[in-house]
Amino acid sequence: MVVTLASVGGYLPVWAGQLGVVTLLICLVVLAATLGLGGPLEMMGVVGNVLSYARLMAIGLASVMLALIANRMGGLAESVVLGFVIAAVFHVMAFVLGFFDASVQGLRLQYVEFFSKFAEPSGVRYEPFVSVVGARDRALGSGA
Repeated sequence: MVVTLASVGGYLPVWAGQLGVVTLLICLVVLAATLGLGGPLEMMGVVGNVLSYARLMAIGLASVMLALIANRMGGLAESVVLGFVIAAVFHVMAFVLGFFDASVQGLRLQYVEFFSKFAEPSGVRYEPFVSVVGARDRALGSGA
């Protein structure tokens, strides 16, 4: 899809766009043959996942641009102290935006969108070999 869009935009030759369309059609046929009619619909989910990660990249880029603005606005101030305060406020905002969004949204993407592709609930409850609480209670009971 990206190759086709780049070809339409004039960034790649026309034959690359045609090759992209042919490849997409072959992939749709293979998906439909192996996964049924739900297979091609899953491609939309993949596109959505890629866009979610692209959003993370865009927010990271926004925090970088905010840091550049902080440097420029701090340099334009009349006094050094005022410039330092302006730059410090903007740099703190850029840090908070970059850190919290990347960590919270990144974790959400991993657990909601990435892990759901590979983990299937089987309905079997986890039973550890030894219960830590039970072993501790038995040790305390036998030692007394």
